[in-house]
Amino acid sequence: MENFENWNKNVRNKNSDENQRDYDKEPIVIKDYHQIFNSVLSWFSAFVAFVILLNLYVFIYGCLLNLVDDELLKEVRNITIINAIAIFILLLYFVIGYYIFIIRRKAEIRFTNEFIQFYEFEKVQHNSANQNLRNIVCKPFWLDDIENNGIVWAIIMNCIIALVAFKFVGLLFIVFYFLANIFLKGCFYMIVKRNLKDFTPFFSIIVDEPQKNGWAYNINVLRGKFYMVCIFDKKDYLEIKKWFLDKKNINIDYIQKKYFA
Repeated sequence: MENFENWNKNVRNKNSDENQRDYDKEPIVIKDYHQIFNSVLSWFSAFVAFVILLNLYVFIYGCLLNLVDDELLKEVRNITIINAIAIFILLLYFVIGYYIFIIRRKAEIRFTNEFIQFYEFEKVQHNSANQNLRNIVCKPFWLDDIENNGIVWAIIMNCIIALVAFKFVGLLFIVFYFLANIFLKGCFYMIVKRNLKDFTPFFSIIVDEPQKNGWAYNINVLRGKFYMVCIFDKKDYLEIKKWFLDKKNINIDYIQKKYFA
């Protein structure tokens, strides 16, 4: 009886191995969007938050406190121009970023048996196989390559600027800062997916340390790259989830979400 159970177990293991996907022959391939967001999301979120505060400031001190009509009209005209410029800048950045990384550089990520491979110009730029993956892997909110303290200090400095510029209205900066983050992600999600189905603000997974090759990266003129995976499609997410379970014994449904990374 014991021999039969051992034989049955061996057969099941063999069948399991045979049915397992060979990722070298059939890699998971997704577009690599992470450099579009890398380390600029916090700045653009602050930019959007300041524009919202400016609108709120003009409304409170203009409409509610009854400025002279001519002055109010001038303020409304100015704020309309600022809003239009802000929208144009954001759209321009997303369009240029998409063109540079997705169309021109053909940035892709491939999941193979051993590596998470980052491609540009149809060539491997980095093979990621970090031995410390279990301690690194997480879902970041800010998609940044700097330490948690960097985001905290950015929030503090921007809050001080907001208080000086907009008085008590500036107290709302941190609320609009986080909401702007979600708004910008939602906008780009709409550009990629044409809808918001299955949208989550935690659509990225950090899989490695930021790679900083070259003088511009080493002195932080440019941020690190090839360390994060952005997943917009539910089918891609399920395939990548299976890859992590099969190859790393990690369930990405339950990895840590970091609100200051």
